[in-house]
Amino acid sequence: MTPNPPCTIAGLNRVAPGGPSAPQGASGPPSAHSTGGPEPRLEVWVPCQLRNHANVGGHWTKKAGYQKRLREKTQAVAFVAAAEVDRGYWPLIGTTVVARQPKCIELTAYVWNYFDTHDGLRNALKPVVDGLVRARVIHSDAHACGHLFLYAQILDRKRRGVAISITPLAARPAAGEEGKG
Repeated sequence: MTPNPPCTIAGLNRVAPGGPSAPQGASGPPSAHSTGGPEPRLEVWVPCQLRNHANVGGHWTKKAGYQKRLREKTQAVAFVAAAEVDRGYWPLIGTTVVARQPKCIELTAYVWNYFDTHDGLRNALKPVVDGLVRARVIHSDAHACGHLFLYAQILDRKRRGVAISITPLAARPAAGEEGKG
């Protein structure tokens, strides 16, 4: 059995059950409080076996049950991670103000076999994104919400799950206000 790797949450290292192994020599991102450091970052590991139910037949309750469990697991992990973060950007997680702040959400799936990147991967990760909405880390996953979603997948048959990295985006002008000044 492999040891549990670190899960970095805004510079705080903790062990995540079944999370991906950190690369050799990697100690996680620098703390958000260091001078010239990166934006505050919330990183979460959700252990799961992703499935794309769009291409599978069967009863609807099987799909609904899987999506509900994954959504609730993601929501719980996001709540725990937000509670462990130092009191910088993330203390107001779960509030409308922080949920509406535009963010970059990077979802990296550690999978048994690759999904189709144009629709399969996004469909498999939909319950994870919905869990972030329910945890009020983000307010919506709609196209017009202002969040940037980046999807990636890594073939790893030993450790399967989703690594989520969330960083705030710089304030952008509202739609239709780009040229006004």
